[in-house]
Amino acid sequence: MSSRTGQRGPSLSTSQRKHRSRSAPRYDLEKKPKKKESSGTSSLVSIPNSIKLTMLNSGLISFDRVTFKPETDENGSVSETIPDKPVELKNFPKLCEQRRKFQVLYKLEFQTATKVETHACRHATKKTNLHKNQNQKVIPYDYNRVVLPTVDREPDSDYINASYIDSILKPNAYIVTQGPTEETVVSFWRMIWQERAAAIVMLTKTFDFIKVMCVQYWPASKEKDETYGDISVGIVQEEELANFHIRTFRLYKTDKNVVIEERFLLQFHYTQWHSHTCPFGNALLEFRRRVRAVVGRRLAASTATGPMVVHCNDGGGRSGVYLAVDANLELAEEEDCFDVFGFLKKLRQSRKGLIENEEQYKFVYDTLEEHVVCGVSWFPVSELSQRLKQKSQRDPATKLNEYQKEYQQICKQTPRFTIGDCAGGHRGDNREKNRDVLVVPPDNFRPYLTSFQGNSFTDYINAVFVDGYTKPREYIVTEWPLIRTQGEFWSLVYDYECAAVVVLCVPPKNSIVSLTELMAGVKAPPKTVQLFQLTCWPMGHKVPSSTNSLVELMNMVERWRQRTDYGPVCVVSPDGRSRAGVYCAANACIEQVIQHGEVDVFQAVKTVRRHRPQLVENMTEYKYCYDLVLHYVLHYLNKDMNEKK
Repeated sequence: MSSRTGQRGPSLSTSQRKHRSRSAPRYDLEKKPKKKESSGTSSLVSIPNSIKLTMLNSGLISFDRVTFKPETDENGSVSETIPDKPVELKNFPKLCEQRRKFQVLYKLEFQTATKVETHACRHATKKTNLHKNQNQKVIPYDYNRVVLPTVDREPDSDYINASYIDSILKPNAYIVTQGPTEETVVSFWRMIWQERAAAIVMLTKTFDFIKVMCVQYWPASKEKDETYGDISVGIVQEEELANFHIRTFRLYKTDKNVVIEERFLLQFHYTQWHSHTCPFGNALLEFRRRVRAVVGRRLAASTATGPMVVHCNDGGGRSGVYLAVDANLELAEEEDCFDVFGFLKKLRQSRKGLIENEEQYKFVYDTLEEHVVCGVSWFPVSELSQRLKQKSQRDPATKLNEYQKEYQQICKQTPRFTIGDCAGGHRGDNREKNRDVLVVPPDNFRPYLTSFQGNSFTDYINAVFVDGYTKPREYIVTEWPLIRTQGEFWSLVYDYECAAVVVLCVPPKNSIVSLTELMAGVKAPPKTVQLFQLTCWPMGHKVPSSTNSLVELMNMVERWRQRTDYGPVCVVSPDGRSRAGVYCAANACIEQVIQHGEVDVFQAVKTVRRHRPQLVENMTEYKYCYDLVLHYVLHYLNKDMNEKK
């Protein structure tokens, strides 16, 4: 039986008469007559693919002169330069390695996939609808646009810039839309209600790069609900994590001040993804895990649950990236394979602008590879003791235990910064402010000083921001100040309103005796900071002599922070690299235990090393992070949970 949404035109064959979702392409774009090869192209046919790729990489030949033929690799299996079918998970890292070697493949795939036949956009380009689009280049096709009920006396009130999009396995799994504007916010909530959305996935800040990306389409506080047309919205609950917020909304309609229908909806708001950039892969994978846990439960509970609504500022690049990651991971769970290239073609046939550029396309590959290589690293806190016993056992084949394998993987995936990335610390007037010129902060992730600057001061201090579990930039890691950088140290504490200074060492020899020696001759409003010092971690020791003392110190700092509204914790270690990573990673793990009853030391350490690769610099420190979490769970968890209640 043919679908009611099928297109007019020539009669369809039996194979084409299957149900087609609203976002399926109108025509088979693959079956096009091949152009006759030119003599120049034919002369390249016999050249092996690897040589052609090298020539492309170096610009010796152009894309239009190259065709790639299937080749047999050393294992006897057929390998293709551009995959025309899904790739098995076990072969995916090899595919990514090939693309790292020949970066031109990303460009080749992206350009090939985005050369798709476009469809009509008559509704989106009507004069009465143009002002409803944030970006005229990212608009819905007519055949799969979301159609709203018409409002009386409002022409084209059925239009919203939103498209139904298939996942790889399920038709109409998503609705991709732009971030609501002042003019379209009522239409946005009408769509959410009409489609019975499973969840809202928001991938943009409301304000970014001095531009309004999206209006805040939910109430400003829990105390007061907002009404959008005939739909009222209230905030029931809000949870803040370092990279995203999770809000529970109550939606309801009233008649004569009586609630006649209400629904509850979760919004997952990714807050650390700036426009035209890529986020951290492990953070996006964690975000997607939280989304899927909720959406999966809702879909299982009710067949009436609608699609997941995904939006960035314009419903283009970032939304496409999220869909590509989510749909491929869903495919992997069912069929143990990825289809990155195939799904990009499908996305571009469904909506303009999904996955904006090659950089975003490469990020999809990198994120999926990270999922394959790292696997599932979190586990319930109830399994902690059992898991640690398993991690201690050596693999007879590799002679390594799980701790060692995990740490090796972290080292492989730790970012490398160039001297250019860390230019501020290598400037002539700043070089002497570093204890070690090999440990210099990247300019994008260092705190810039603004106060106490005289002739001898610059905006530089050897310090770096580190994300926590519940807040971005929760810590500032720095080295024990030199005699000539005492002023910069206190400028740092003052400028960033640090709630606490945590000193993880007894001061090094030939150093200042006390951090409180400096008197700044500048008038400024007073601020309070609490200084905590761990005295049981002697110089030369890789771990402190008392684990309990360190855990107790962490608890004391947390209790102090709960009494203040100040900013990050300044963590001071002798050299700005040892010890500090352990403190930040273990704290993040303890927060995860308290908030979600989970342990994930692997990801916590990866996060800590993002901005300073030298943090958690050896296996001993990595293993000690697990020991600290175990000590907290055994001796403090129940007591702390009871106090919070």
